[in-house]
Amino acid sequence: MLAKKGIQITQLYPSLVSIETIYDYSNLSGISIKNVSVRANIDGKKYLTSGDMLFTQKGLSGPAIIDMSSYIVKFQDLKTDTSSNHKNLTYKGKNLEISIDFMPDISKNQLEDIIFDSSKKALKTKLSAYLPERMLKFLFEKYEDKDINNIKKEEKEKLLNILKNYKIAIKNFSNIKSAIVTKGGVSLNQISPSTIQFKNIQNLYFAGECLDIDALTGGYNLQIAFSTVYLAGNNAKL
Repeated sequence: MLAKKGIQITQLYPSLVSIETIYDYSNLSGISIKNVSVRANIDGKKYLTSGDMLFTQKGLSGPAIIDMSSYIVKFQDLKTDTSSNHKNLTYKGKNLEISIDFMPDISKNQLEDIIFDSSKKALKTKLSAYLPERMLKFLFEKYEDKDINNIKKEEKEKLLNILKNYKIAIKNFSNIKSAIVTKGGVSLNQISPSTIQFKNIQNLYFAGECLDIDALTGGYNLQIAFSTVYLAGNNAKL
């Protein structure tokens, strides 16, 4: 109906949502990790969020993940093959993925000193002060019976990257019904910013999630809704 009036609507996406992953992390469901850094490098641009993260039955959630979804949910190739339930999302033919630093307050060099010290302690014992035991067992199962102080340099780098640069391929984003907000809507170039009135139709106003404007978590989306409704109400001629 709006399109018939010449009103441009940008593509709608679920924003501020959980991420579904290719790999099955259901064994870690319920584990929350404090203060992680989440990164994505898409089309030459870098995105970074931080905060808590939660493992779920289908993938990942928590503030750091939900905020990252706001940045990257729009980077999706159109799916032409839906025959596989395990096919991950792509953008411009490349896998859509994020990387997680589980210990951002500790540098890679510091972490190397913690892990590869001279003690004979098990790896999960050395890291038990930083991450939950169940998660450490999951991440480092292949190293349980190894003397990590004697592994090759390339293997050491892989081990460090499990904690500092853990890559996760995205299978999907949660659907729009579970989204905190919607990305997309009435294009802002058609809206007068001082009144929220549609430029080409007198006394037609759009506010809140009708508009192509959204923000990260922290009350910003509520403020957008309140402010745009206030402008529309003050400027509408009844």
